[in-house]
Amino acid sequence: MKYEMIPRPWLQKWQLEHKCIAGCRTYNQVMESLLEDWDAYQWERLPLYVKRDIENQIHLTWDSLIDKLYKMGLVEEAVILTSMQQSIEYIRTHYPQLTCQWLRHNVQEEDYAWCEQWNVTLSVPHTSVTEQVIARSQQIGKAVATWTVNEIADYERVIQLGCKYVTTDYLEIP
Repeated sequence: MKYEMIPRPWLQKWQLEHKCIAGCRTYNQVMESLLEDWDAYQWERLPLYVKRDIENQIHLTWDSLIDKLYKMGLVEEAVILTSMQQSIEYIRTHYPQLTCQWLRHNVQEEDYAWCEQWNVTLSVPHTSVTEQVIARSQQIGKAVATWTVNEIADYERVIQLGCKYVTTDYLEIP
């Protein structure tokens, strides 16, 4: 995929705002970083031709990743986590056997209907885990995932509330 059509001043501004210059050596790596940092930039401000190119790259990236999961025999163990609804819709349409979690900062009522429609587990910051989030997710037959839990008190709270998946930076919570 070629990205020469993306205006360099816009890309440089994005790189500076999101501090990805040091970690990205090639233009394609910058684009991959941009895709990973989906929520960090304003999608609506991108020109239409850039949006189309990024959408195409998302699908190619997922296909490549999922192909690797199949080759490694990890499809049943893998959990795809993303904040991009479009990516989840693509994955659930083309790879319905994969487990997906939707990373969401601020849960809205309509999010539950979308999770139910696309068979996706909601994943929220540990500070957003409440009895209401757990109960509403259970009503649609879904568990709740949470991130990033690095304190034992936070871990005990989210487990007690009913979270089934917990992401942490540590193998053993201090």
